[in-house]
Amino acid sequence: MPEINIQIPKQLINATRFEKSIVIDGLIDVLGLNKSKHIHRLKPGDGENKIIAELENKYYNQLWKRKDLNEMVLKYITEKRLLKKKMSDKDVDKFQVFLAKLFGIPVERITELVLKSFLVGAMVELGEKEISLNLANLPKSVRDAIKQGKLTWEQARYINMAEHLAVEHIRGISEAAQHRLREMLINANMDGISPEILAQRLFEQFGDDSMLNRDMERIAITEMNSIANAGFISGVRDGEYVVGVSHKDACGWCLDNINGKVMKVIDNPPPEYANLPVGSDKYQSIAKIWDTCIWSTKTNIGRSTAKRKKTEHGYIVREHHELASPSVLCHANGRCRWVHFYPEYMYIENGEIKYVSNDEEDAERRKWLDKNPQLK
Repeated sequence: MPEINIQIPKQLINATRFEKSIVIDGLIDVLGLNKSKHIHRLKPGDGENKIIAELENKYYNQLWKRKDLNEMVLKYITEKRLLKKKMSDKDVDKFQVFLAKLFGIPVERITELVLKSFLVGAMVELGEKEISLNLANLPKSVRDAIKQGKLTWEQARYINMAEHLAVEHIRGISEAAQHRLREMLINANMDGISPEILAQRLFEQFGDDSMLNRDMERIAITEMNSIANAGFISGVRDGEYVVGVSHKDACGWCLDNINGKVMKVIDNPPPEYANLPVGSDKYQSIAKIWDTCIWSTKTNIGRSTAKRKKTEHGYIVREHHELASPSVLCHANGRCRWVHFYPEYMYIENGEIKYVSNDEEDAERRKWLDKNPQLK
């Protein structure tokens, strides 16, 4: 098949490379094209930080029985002879109960992994690729972590919130998958197709390259990395500094706004400012905090990396409170890290962290500080 170039529509002109890749993936699936070998798909466990990669894998493996799903569903349908007869409402209800058990969320295990990801962030330097820490030795519950002095009550409250959000994210995708399976069974029964054809449809919908599988991979990567970063930030003292570190193949927004970006850690987030007059002194002062500071619960929920938005009057520039800001994790599938930064003997050059070891390098550090007076 000849190579086909896909042109991004004008509506996405200000979207990030990551957002464009989602659209391209969808077009490729619809058109039945082969994906370019140059497109790198992030998968749980393939990150540079080995201990976070291990957490990603463990989390993903708890989300759903991907390898057994099609076989178990097909076995149920065959044993109940649901393709050989006209299904009743009772048959559909029983199938729904079966799916609910199949997609049951292992809340206790998910909770444990959320806690361990947070503790990893709070206990180690996330910039290191190799971390000497045994996950099995970490506490399995928030109560045990508090007893062992590894968590404060404030951190425990954050973890509790993160656990609820994690389960809700999984539940939303799982319920959508169950709905799709019920729909597939009803259509298969009406069309009178064979189990072999249904098996092929199941593979297309729930196989390795299915949208559901990619959703589960995205959740595992996003949750484990964002919670680890939050754990790290929560352990940095108020008034100290951190710097962002991105992978070389990170999206353009992260390379511009995270990598080499020095931020001041604060315990208390600023007040909401979306309802303030744009351009007012108070609005500008809070906007500056968002640009220069980070806290453990800082996210970009409700914000966008696209500089413009579509309205009934055309495209307009977003206001500051609508734009993404350097945060704990800036977008789904993100693996950027925050690490300690000490202006007394560190500086940034071309996005890379430099350490002072002689007078010449110290002179460079001083020049860099002159351009960043907020760090003095």
